Amino acid sequence: MAIARDCDLGIDVELPRTVERDVATNYFARREIGELEGLAPELWLDGFFRCWTRKEAFIKATGDGLERPLDSFVVPLRDGDGPYAVEAAQGTGGDLGKWSLLPFRLAGGAIGAVCAELGHTPATLQWRQTPDAEH
Repeated sequence: MAIARDCDLGIDVELPRTVERDVATNYFARREIGELEGLAPELWLDGFFRCWTRKEAFIKATGDGLERPLDSFVVPLRDGDGPYAVEAAQGTGGDLGKWSLLPFRLAGGAIGAVCAELGHTPATLQWRQTPDAEH
């Protein structure tokens, strides 16, 4: 669950599992595909899910869902705390600079991201895991 005051946001969490490389090729922007291809083979799956969760968090935050093509915007694959900006893919136009991604990792290997409409407002990610949660 993600909660914010005075801004739209979306969240996605995934537990990495086997994924065919065609999923990235068919849905990601060219720049993201290039970044994935540049990763060592043992890091590809982690990179895929960093990208996937950030894209899902963004389309949930905007309310567009899958009506917005996943290759129409670019999210950074780099690991770290962020926040990171969402950018329009080359040739698609649009100002996405108000959207920020805050990536995170959870126990058990889950990868996630929160996307919020922050503009240039600084943000931090804070979470609390309930005592009865397994992951």
